[in-house]
Amino acid sequence: MKYLYVEKFTEEQLNSLISSQLRISSTVYDKSTKTRYLTIGAGFDIETSKIPIMDEKLTHIGYMYHWQFGLHEIAFMGRSYDSLTTFLFLLIDRIKYHYYKTKLLIPDANLSYEWQFCKKIFAHVGVTKVFAKEKRDPLLIEVGEVLQFREVIGLFGKSLAQIAKNYCGIEKLSGDLDFTKIRISSTPLTKTEIGYCVRDVEILVILCEKHIFMNYFTNGKKLPYTKTGIVRDEIKRRLGKFLKAEREKIVSWMPDEKTYEAFRMYLLKGGISGSNILHMGKIFDIKNGEPITGADITSDYPFQMLTKKFPMGKAEIVNNSEFMSTKNPYIATVRFIRFRSRTCHALMSAHKAINAYTLRHDPETILDNNRIQYANILELILNDVEYKSLKKAYKWDKAIVTCCWEFKKGYSFLPSHITTTIVEWYIKKESLKAEGAGKEEHPKNIDYKEAKEFVNSIYGMMLTALYMEEFEFNEDICDIKEKSESIPYEEACKHLFLSPYWGIWVTTYAREMLMDVITKFPNVIIQYDTDSVYFIDNGSEESERLKKYLELRNSQMRKYNRIVYNNPHLEDLGTWDFTKPFQRFKGLGSKRYMYEYLDKNGNPQIKVTVSGLRTSKTDQRSTMLHQLDYENIRTNSKTDPFDFFEDLMKIDKEHSEKLRSIYIDDAYEIEATDYLGNKEQCYSPSSIVLDEVDFTMSLSKTHQQLWIAIERYAKNTKIRSVYDLWRYRESLK
Repeated sequence: MKYLYVEKFTEEQLNSLISSQLRISSTVYDKSTKTRYLTIGAGFDIETSKIPIMDEKLTHIGYMYHWQFGLHEIAFMGRSYDSLTTFLFLLIDRIKYHYYKTKLLIPDANLSYEWQFCKKIFAHVGVTKVFAKEKRDPLLIEVGEVLQFREVIGLFGKSLAQIAKNYCGIEKLSGDLDFTKIRISSTPLTKTEIGYCVRDVEILVILCEKHIFMNYFTNGKKLPYTKTGIVRDEIKRRLGKFLKAEREKIVSWMPDEKTYEAFRMYLLKGGISGSNILHMGKIFDIKNGEPITGADITSDYPFQMLTKKFPMGKAEIVNNSEFMSTKNPYIATVRFIRFRSRTCHALMSAHKAINAYTLRHDPETILDNNRIQYANILELILNDVEYKSLKKAYKWDKAIVTCCWEFKKGYSFLPSHITTTIVEWYIKKESLKAEGAGKEEHPKNIDYKEAKEFVNSIYGMMLTALYMEEFEFNEDICDIKEKSESIPYEEACKHLFLSPYWGIWVTTYAREMLMDVITKFPNVIIQYDTDSVYFIDNGSEESERLKKYLELRNSQMRKYNRIVYNNPHLEDLGTWDFTKPFQRFKGLGSKRYMYEYLDKNGNPQIKVTVSGLRTSKTDQRSTMLHQLDYENIRTNSKTDPFDFFEDLMKIDKEHSEKLRSIYIDDAYEIEATDYLGNKEQCYSPSSIVLDEVDFTMSLSKTHQQLWIAIERYAKNTKIRSVYDLWRYRESLK
């Protein structure tokens, strides 16, 4: 792609160059939005630097020292806000001159970031439309009635590099402009650095021309904002002329606004994850006869959606005495008295309790990593499926129903426009996987990834909350803000064509399946995470019964799948997939565990799972391992990763790759010196600073309450960790 700096050209020359690119374009009409677009590739990106300042509240501001705008074969570039403003005005003028009421689609690989730097420039040119999920997260910014900047991360990939690989036939150039070096508008860029800038917008141009305009805006398809939007449009097309009737039916099922909000707040509990408190902190080593094996549910959520039944109709308030006396689905608010776990596992999250605040402040409450081991009084909203699961996991003195809703239309399988979509994409995913498309180097890898993402997006679509808050651009503050009046609940409901209850029941069924296994074999299960269990596989009676139980279930599921689907790609749906025994394993609570395994060449590899802990950008290792390498070199030691993985483990900001966004909405002007010694007066109308931060893993203090609860095992001993407690308890056996 050719490039030029707009500062070096006159307006007349720039007009000619822009027109030369625009004239080759045809147009396409988006029927859904009644908008005409140029079919020419475009893309926008900026380069920024962190400049230190002396301020009571801030240590740095952000400064845009370079911008690039790809337009077909040319990357128009500049070094100042003024040159960007000039270019945008000229581009809008040329589009309006050559085409009537036609817009230019401009993909952006991090629109919220570019917006924070350029919003006052865009405001000067004229912001005519915005669409945002949140104030700081715009998905569409329209400037001058012509330029439509659209976010594409998430829709086409998790990064610009992934978009390039998946759709463009080129790669993002390795290496980036080092953010630690201060650059200003007068900082010279090397040929290689200019190449980074050009390639970044070239990727977006190719995405437009070779994918977006070839696959969207035709046959009624529009460009959605998210992957979920693609699935949503697909199901709408399947419904066709029945879409209106389906919407009217779903709207008639909706509860009042307060009830809807309560159901979403308390019924959507997500997956369960945690460690067996009696084994927390213990390192299981296969060399010591303590192998740990994992078992994962194959395509958990698609399995639940295809095989389980879901509530139909409206949830109607009924007499509380009808609780559990009906075979119909129901939702109930229940007050449990002396609620306590039957096993060493705590599976009910405290933050989903109606009385969460009083629960946490009751000195007799016993929590395990914010999950309930014991509660004097617990108030929950739950459905019939969850109630049956809780009976396996907990016991209580009394359960008092305070309100009950029944679905008098009963249970039924999900409608065919949903299940058919799941099956078709699932078969496509599995057939591509059978061809080897799951490997990155396979030519159909992108097709495999898309099919996999689409299958998962159907579940996400079911959980989408009603959009009741709308955003608009406010000229007075030059920013996005919520409209003064939100969309009325009744109006927002009119866009629904899926029952919100279905997504709730999917999550409940998934938890039920995991809780069933945990409560049947509590002593050998040491870790669990959403759709996986990790268990002691040492040949003991309980571990052998667990394996036989899962294998029997697998046999039953494969038989069921053969009868129902008669397709080899669906045969393993909902079965448990066993891993090879790990070399070592250690769990430290919910979403905090690590294991060592042997790769195909017999070399030991370590996998770390910690919520909030990133994988390194330079390789697939956890940033924890990079920190450990640094610590071992610094102290000339050989600390084992499994010993380093402990309470209060700290990853320095130099290694954590964890970033905190600091938004700066005020304008700043400051003299800055770049890394080469060049000085310049730098003006930044607004900016964002990505600040590196440390990561510290701290275990929940509420574990101490568990120690108190079983202090009979620990009297007159020096307990320093959960593992110490476990080890002492074992010594008493």
